[in-house]
Amino acid sequence: MSENHGMSELLTEANPEEAQRQAEQARSDESRRAGEVKDLRVLLDRPEFRRYVWRLLGRCNVYSLEQGALCLGERSIGLFILAELGEADAKAYPNLPLENGGGHQND
Repeated sequence: MSENHGMSELLTEANPEEAQRQAEQARSDESRRAGEVKDLRVLLDRPEFRRYVWRLLGRCNVYSLEQGALCLGERSIGLFILAELGEADAKAYPNLPLENGGGHQND
């Protein structure tokens, strides 16, 4: 256990209202995230959205070896999108190339 984590536990034990507030915040965060994932699942049911995501990922340089700041920023967004897709539907990303004819077009 880290020193900061231990201090947090002591403060929470000394303040039950804070513990309750943290628990409510955690439930609220979980509920919000579940709603976000549900929304993405609904969107992934639409072929138009899947085509859009495929084009967007093509612009994100996810598999690029370039190290420039712009490329790394684009890659970061692409990795975020891939993580979101994976959480919503593990089959979503593997199916995108099959639905969209393979490789990305960067135009």
